[in-house]
Amino acid sequence: QAEELARVAEACIRLAGQLEERLAELESERRRAREATIRFGKALAATHDVDLLLRVIVETAVEATSAIGGLVLGRNGELVRFGRPDDGGARLELPVVVEGEPFARIVLNGEGFSDDEFEIAGSLVSQASIALENARLHELVERQALVDPLTGLANRRALEDALRSEFARAERFGGDLCLVLADLDAFKSVNDRFGHITGDHALREFATTLQLAVRDIDVAGRWGGEEFALILPGTDARGGVVFAERARAAIAGREIRALDGRRVGVTASFGVASFPDAGDVESLVAHADNALYWAKQSGRDRVETAESALAG
Repeated sequence: QAEELARVAEACIRLAGQLEERLAELESERRRAREATIRFGKALAATHDVDLLLRVIVETAVEATSAIGGLVLGRNGELVRFGRPDDGGARLELPVVVEGEPFARIVLNGEGFSDDEFEIAGSLVSQASIALENARLHELVERQALVDPLTGLANRRALEDALRSEFARAERFGGDLCLVLADLDAFKSVNDRFGHITGDHALREFATTLQLAVRDIDVAGRWGGEEFALILPGTDARGGVVFAERARAAIAGREIRALDGRRVGVTASFGVASFPDAGDVESLVAHADNALYWAKQSGRDRVETAESALAG
């Protein structure tokens, strides 16, 4: 009987040791999950970059659940991969919903997932959805700050930023930079005769014409009112004239109709200036503006350069 009691006592001691080890493991897992969640929250608050957010989400979910690897799957396929997402026998899949619409799926692979780990992953994904909604809102606000709402082109602020950036690049590394200012001719008469709705339509048509005339590296935008600008990196004054002539002919041949069906004849004048002919940004803008003024004075519906304006 004493031997039997000794065996029972020994078994109890082993069981107590195992329970203690398991409690220590659970505490370690919880501590790791808490730390991962804290880091996750800080990371979400620190960026509005959607790609970076997705990577943070899957990395944190893998760490917090002891998964082997994870994926973020979007509508068109894989967006982010972390660890060894193709290994492991268990699979945990969680939807990411943004503004009430399916955005992506988080897929975790591992040896197995406990109820606690499932709950932790779900909590992380919920936080991620809020962060992605905030990122989208931030992107929308930023875009609105740089885009002209009527035409969808770059606004004055965005144009000035791009011009300074491209000028600094051309000045540092050499090369040409062309600025084209364009203005719809007799635009006030369009508004007076056909109404402001038709005038807005004419502005949008002109914006589309300019957008179609430029390359991917160029910037087209609304300078203000009925005046627009083209920033053409790597282009001299002669090349700028080619761009401007193409746009001038396109808008003159474009069919624009008023609400009552009447055809609205719209033409535009263009002023072309370039670096290094102009020594700084202010001079470049002034030269292009002078060229545009000369185009207006010379009969409208034409392209003039800073050189021709000076001669005139």
